Amino acid sequence: MEGRKRVKQVEATRQKIMLAAFPLLTGGSYDAVSMEEIALAAAVSRTSLYNHFDDKAAILDACFADEFSAGALELLGRATKISGRRERLAYVFDVFAKWAAPKKTLLLPVVLHGIRQSLAHSHEVHPLQAFFVALIECPASNADDKNDLEMLAHYLRHMYLAATLRWLASEEPGPEMFFAEMLSLFLDGAEVKRGTT
Repeated sequence: MEGRKRVKQVEATRQKIMLAAFPLLTGGSYDAVSMEEIALAAAVSRTSLYNHFDDKAAILDACFADEFSAGALELLGRATKISGRRERLAYVFDVFAKWAAPKKTLLLPVVLHGIRQSLAHSHEVHPLQAFFVALIECPASNADDKNDLEMLAHYLRHMYLAATLRWLASEEPGPEMFFAEMLSLFLDGAEVKRGTT
């Protein structure tokens, strides 16, 4: 009983920090906000803040992950009604593009944090990767087994991060073109055209 109470307290503090930090981090200049300001706004000690989050990117990543989790089942439900894998993935990445475009200035630290986390915790399955497994698997899959699906989802997640980084480094207002190129590479593979320069 005591363990569950502690888990609830930890989650309540985490949510309190996220709720206080989100408007600070998204309302103006991300770079101008300090961890000390976040601790003050959340009414927690700096020690407590750092026990939950290493930096601002980790907080923003957690906020976006919660936002994703809140809509993931609904998105998956709509996507799985689309019969072709290409069309299904295109639909999902169109939704992702519409979500990402207005957040462009905030996403670089979040994406870099995601890459660092992926490298540090490579044995853990990221929620986005689990979502991709379900997306690739439904309604029918060419993958022979669950390991193939996990591997494909792992590659898709990292290709998504790479496409997002390419977009963030560009002047393009939205990531649609980069996501379309990523999907083409994921679904069709790379084709070397010989005889062209």
